[in-house]
Amino acid sequence: MSFVLQLYEGENFQAETVCTAVTVEKEVYSPLSTMSAVFVSNQTYGAINRVELYFQGKRIFRGLCRHLERFFQNGCEFLRISAQSFSSLLAQNQMEKGLHSNVTLSGLLNDFAIPWVTCEENQTSGYIFIKDGSLWDSIVSFGYKITGHYPFMVDNEIRISPPALDANSYSVNSGAILSKGTFFDTSQLISHFHMEGLDESPNAYQKINPPALAAGIVRHQQIPFDREFLNDPNSALTFRCLRSQKGCQGKSFSYSGFQGEELGERVTVDGFLQNAVICDLKVNYSSKGVVTKIRCYQDGFYSC
Repeated sequence: MSFVLQLYEGENFQAETVCTAVTVEKEVYSPLSTMSAVFVSNQTYGAINRVELYFQGKRIFRGLCRHLERFFQNGCEFLRISAQSFSSLLAQNQMEKGLHSNVTLSGLLNDFAIPWVTCEENQTSGYIFIKDGSLWDSIVSFGYKITGHYPFMVDNEIRISPPALDANSYSVNSGAILSKGTFFDTSQLISHFHMEGLDESPNAYQKINPPALAAGIVRHQQIPFDREFLNDPNSALTFRCLRSQKGCQGKSFSYSGFQGEELGERVTVDGFLQNAVICDLKVNYSSKGVVTKIRCYQDGFYSC
């Protein structure tokens, strides 16, 4: 199986080509993707500032080294590494509190200069109000107000537009399917949102979340007035309803092999999924071969 690991010290890298294990995980609602791998290696390394993993010549991961170790086993020397995407740093930085006006998506990134993190071209400007939370949280609310969609990451690039209907599409032969099924998760569903008014009057804005009630969930959440949606307070509650539905149900399958799939691309499995958006992706390689597990969501932002 053609996995190649490139470890960078500055702009110089060394390549590892004898792979014994790989796991790559990505999820559409998180800025974090992870990679862990084991390679047969006798090379030595200093300060690693970039990790890239390729599959059959296509880069499927780029990030920063989290842990690196060397070990001996059965007379061979191995390298074990774990890494996280550069985009994970979006959840580990915070903007200055208060109102930020005339903001663009690229402008949100410029103040932080996180290596290798880019964004789609979108010059729409607006405002954000920071009370707490991470830079990623600010990007999520900013992107939602512009496009009505929840931002996601592709190879450390921020996408705020919904996945295109003509995105790369993959077809999985039914003979390669190892398992398939559906899932349902109510753990994050909130049934009722109550938001105070700008003058702090209680329950000035209220909204019911039908999918939660349909699942028999009764969870009331009280929130202060959200200045992030100052021009349309009801949108604050709509957004929270949709956010609580993230990944609450959908379809999943695993198959033998890997075609280089990416988040936001589409997949078809005859009689099971038709051109559905890939929302959760896990690739695992071991002595038994490579297995890909994909989940497609049916929630407030995606359908399958």
